[in-house]
Amino acid sequence: GRGSGGFTDHGGGSWGPDCWTEAPLDRMCTPLLARVNPETGKLYVIDENNVPDYFGARILVFSPPFANGQPADRVIRAQVEGNLEPWDIPYFFTAHTLEFNQFKEGEYADGVIWVNEHAAQGQRTTLLDDDGEVVALIGARHPLEQGGDSAYWPDGCGDINEGFRLWWPIGSIGFDDDDNIYLADEFFYQVTRYGLPYTLVPNGDGTCLPDPNGGFLGPNPYSRAKFWETVGMVADRGQIIVRDWRRTRVWNDYMSTSMGAEADYLIPIGGLAHHAVDDQRRLWTADEHTRLTVFQLPIIEDDQQPLRVDVQLYWQDSGEAVEFEAFGLAFDDITKTLWVGDRHRILRVSNYNDIGGRLEVDMVLGQRD
Repeated sequence: GRGSGGFTDHGGGSWGPDCWTEAPLDRMCTPLLARVNPETGKLYVIDENNVPDYFGARILVFSPPFANGQPADRVIRAQVEGNLEPWDIPYFFTAHTLEFNQFKEGEYADGVIWVNEHAAQGQRTTLLDDDGEVVALIGARHPLEQGGDSAYWPDGCGDINEGFRLWWPIGSIGFDDDDNIYLADEFFYQVTRYGLPYTLVPNGDGTCLPDPNGGFLGPNPYSRAKFWETVGMVADRGQIIVRDWRRTRVWNDYMSTSMGAEADYLIPIGGLAHHAVDDQRRLWTADEHTRLTVFQLPIIEDDQQPLRVDVQLYWQDSGEAVEFEAFGLAFDDITKTLWVGDRHRILRVSNYNDIGGRLEVDMVLGQRD
């Protein structure tokens, strides 16, 4: 596998005892999420803890045709230097979620990937080009402004606690066909919707951040709309499916749904995995125990039963069961393959359509084999 010497060898997956030194291009520390560029077929992987002395991240880029033992072509990090306002601490790159840019108008045409920067190094969503240059920001006014949080919300710009304004975007990034971006906010446990382009608003001698044009949030923690640590989100043919630590909620016709509307359907399966939807409209996700679970879309009722739960994977070469914990999931529409993010590696499954049989791992990133 890429970054590995054979399918069954776990050696080399976690780089260094604490991952405080950067791994080489054929090793990973903590791969959080993999995504396939629908235009180029390249695989982008967020690998966390690969910055000396900091809890940072890098984005590894792999080019097809993929081969076992293949290292990443290169590393992407935001090209930002200096100290962040208002804390006056050195900037370093962090990332929790990655999605490819679907809005290609004006200056956004050069943008390739959206990432959620999180923790002390930024609470904002950033659009980068393929070299890591900052193209646009959501939740901050310039690259050295931390963003988010009421402690540094611009004066005279309203209350951050009202109107679905963004505080801490750490979950999924989604798009619709009407030039809107959807951001999952872990602090407010909500999904915030902004129209693109995201244009700063003049305010006397300064500027304010624009207001969202929509969002999803319930009146109390136990409603069908309130979120607990919002994480996974995907839109599919008019339905938006949002997954948090405790439950999965589904809204029909979400573009015309009023702010704060309760979900149409509720499924009592939660967890921290991101979703993937394959070419047969199957939703791949994982439960709170990181076990792989598959639903057929659309969701049409409360407590809809999955096609399969606790899906096991097997090594293609040895036939042995794979020990894994599913976190990030991605589907490649070009090569028709499923990628499963494990703790220190990325697993590829090509026979994902054999949903009732043995699903085999035929390639690995981040370990010797």
